[in-house]
Amino acid sequence: MSEPQVSELMVRGIVVGVFAENCWIIGSRRTREAIVIDPGDQPEEILALARDMGLNIKLIANSHGHLDHVLGIRGVQEATGAKLLLHRGELEIIRSASDLIAGQETVRLLAGGYGPHVIWEALLAAAGEMMLRTGSFFALHANTMINALYYLYLHANNDETSKLLLLQSASLLARFRSDIGYIRREMNLNDLEPLEPVDPEEIFAAMGNDRLKAASLALGYLNSGRDSAALLHLIRHYTLHRAGDVHDYKYTEAIIENYLYMSSPWRNLYLSSAMVTLNGPHNRKNDVIEQASEFLAS
Repeated sequence: MSEPQVSELMVRGIVVGVFAENCWIIGSRRTREAIVIDPGDQPEEILALARDMGLNIKLIANSHGHLDHVLGIRGVQEATGAKLLLHRGELEIIRSASDLIAGQETVRLLAGGYGPHVIWEALLAAAGEMMLRTGSFFALHANTMINALYYLYLHANNDETSKLLLLQSASLLARFRSDIGYIRREMNLNDLEPLEPVDPEEIFAAMGNDRLKAASLALGYLNSGRDSAALLHLIRHYTLHRAGDVHDYKYTEAIIENYLYMSSPWRNLYLSSAMVTLNGPHNRKNDVIEQASEFLAS
């Protein structure tokens, strides 16, 4: 008779808070690491359950951001250092809310325990999605604007200024979206599907015929763990040698900096989506750079 199989997965639930919200801890018997889902309140009870299970909480996730699902986030984070994963549905704040509502929703998320970095990740992703959907001049400035405000946030010397920059960014991004007024591609950032990875030069070669294919090739390349520096080098190369005006330069650097700032799964999607607008070998050569190159070679 064969030995009974013991599942590696450990799952236990607990009801917390005045709203009697169901919180779940899912962990691994092998690694002893766990994720807590919907820590709605009473973080000390959630932490006690994790200790009883012999698990270390490494991640926090929410099925959604309503008050009864988020009140215990801060307590769990402070005790464990766990990272909070942002549900892609939170992007709906920027996809559909007015500038006023976007600011109010950002306040709600902060009050509910969402860390500012997690909200910034959503804002950066939303700016990239705006360019993917519209390819507009407004979307270009949405990405450079969010880049500049995040830089200010990182170097702000007091908490009040940091919070105001975050709220301003959420509201301005929503205003940019409403001012665009049209959609070129009916798709969201997470609709982008990775293709089999190829060399960076092949990614840029695809831009001449099918920019969405180039974006999917870039996503496949980045998701495979290959050297992102090689892709970033070509982005800068074609921006320099095929630039049309000054906006090409500032947009490219904003895209690269935003990508390097990010740490969530949205990171690769963000950079890949930029392939629908970045310069490539099919764009007209930059006459100034060509003349300078010839002069230096002579």
